[in-house]
Amino acid sequence: MKVVRVTEDVHKRLANLGKIGDTYNDVIERLLNEYEEYMDIVEAEEEIEKGLIKSYSNLDDFKEDIKNDVPFEQDK
Repeated sequence: MKVVRVTEDVHKRLANLGKIGDTYNDVIERLLNEYEEYMDIVEAEEEIEKGLIKSYSNLDDFKEDIKNDVPFEQDK
């Protein structure tokens, strides 16, 4: 176990995010998981913008690429 010092404001904000029975560790872990998931989405969007991966707006286009053996990713 480690001790983490936080301001009174941060302490209150963490408490407000908690559910009954949650520890501060539970709240912080949930926040970190959400942050990491968000960063994965941001990274994927950046790869799409750079043309490194392709996105599909409908399932038919995806099925057509599969049928035509179009690769999922371009070589970097």
